[in-house]
Amino acid sequence: MRTASSKLLWKIKLYDDKIKISDNEENLDPYEIKIINSEEAKLVKNDAKLARLTNEEVKGAYFPSLLINEISEIPEDQKRIIMDELVLKGF
Repeated sequence: MRTASSKLLWKIKLYDDKIKISDNEENLDPYEIKIINSEEAKLVKNDAKLARLTNEEVKGAYFPSLLINEISEIPEDQKRIIMDELVLKGF
């Protein structure tokens, strides 16, 4: 995600079993949404678990992208854009 002037806001890298989110090009010190299985995902940073989400908690609408809401550094409007894009990509 970049500004109109191409300044990086958030770098998001997608993998089969995780999503990395950082505020730098080098992807240093990222948040990671780790997909444990089709029923559970967790948000971690520096190997510390920050949040967990299960299919039961969202009543069948399981999307790991909902864990974006737990990253306080991301402004609300940017969270919505990131979540929408991740859902479109199957996360």
